[in-house]
Amino acid sequence: MIHSHLNNMPYVTLIDCGATASFIDIGAAHANHPDLIMQLPTPVPLSLFDGEQTSSGSLTEYLTTNVTFEDGTSSLVRFYLTRLHPSAKLVLGFPWLRDANPQIDWKSLTYTFSHNPYYLPPTVPAASVLGIASTALTSSPEATLAEGTTARRV
Repeated sequence: MIHSHLNNMPYVTLIDCGATASFIDIGAAHANHPDLIMQLPTPVPLSLFDGEQTSSGSLTEYLTTNVTFEDGTSSLVRFYLTRLHPSAKLVLGFPWLRDANPQIDWKSLTYTFSHNPYYLPPTVPAASVLGIASTALTSSPEATLAEGTTARRV
């Protein structure tokens, strides 16, 4: 697990290569970011790694915001709201891992970001990426999950 921030709010964050999307705990989202929450036009089923449906039901809400890491790097991420374990209120899934492509040193358990226009160091104004990053968010939120019929988190 790593530490990150959404809108200056600290979060313990799980990086999960088995998750088909990124998720935020529904309680944390409603308590800390209510103005960012959007409704999905159609509920999306959510299953666990064993194929069973989650007890928290289908995904019905999402939010899109910048996540900032300890080194000041930030990226624009779409998070789907669901109930998560109290030890990690954010999950960054495989699509984020693929796009961010962090360099992970497994021996020292550290990570760094190579140059990528979506993941900028703190010296680059966030507004300068909007022309680039917004293209990643122009598709409808349910289209992000539409490749599989069900979202999955581990």
